[in-house]
Amino acid sequence: MVVPGPSHGLLVETPDLCNSRILEFLTTDPVPTLAPIRRAAA
Repeated sequence: MVVPGPSHGLLVETPDLCNSRILEFLTTDPVPTLAPIRRAAA
């Protein structure tokens, strides 16, 4: 994700945006790729 404008303090400057994108990444199915990442079994 590219967030225009913030400095290196991205998580402090835009916490709501960062939290929503991180949760979206962790809770949705991965996008199929040519070299899928294998995750540890739950």
